[in-house]
Amino acid sequence: LVGTVLLCLAHQPNAPHRAEVGKMLVLSSHRRRGLGRRLLAAAEATALDAGRTLLLLDTEAGSAGETLYRRCGWTALGAVPDHSYTTDGRLAAATVFYKALGPHRRPPPRAAGG
Repeated sequence: LVGTVLLCLAHQPNAPHRAEVGKMLVLSSHRRRGLGRRLLAAAEATALDAGRTLLLLDTEAGSAGETLYRRCGWTALGAVPDHSYTTDGRLAAATVFYKALGPHRRPPPRAAGG
């Protein structure tokens, strides 16, 4: 296994159009070969297949992941200080990103009384 991506579909009633890239990892010895870009594209395609048109993710600020997401058309919303611990035990900021994949479709209206 040299890479993986996790897509988490939102289950809230008001978010049938949304999903989150929960984690994407590529083995350091296999980076800079396009694997991250292909994993991200697969996650985006899977999201669209599931009817999800808005994706969110966060990554360590200043990381190679941040550069990748920007190059893949994701929009940075801002940074959250002390968001998560790094592998060496220090707190690091995270940059939050979003990407709109297509037009948002409204869910079908609920039946009266339901």
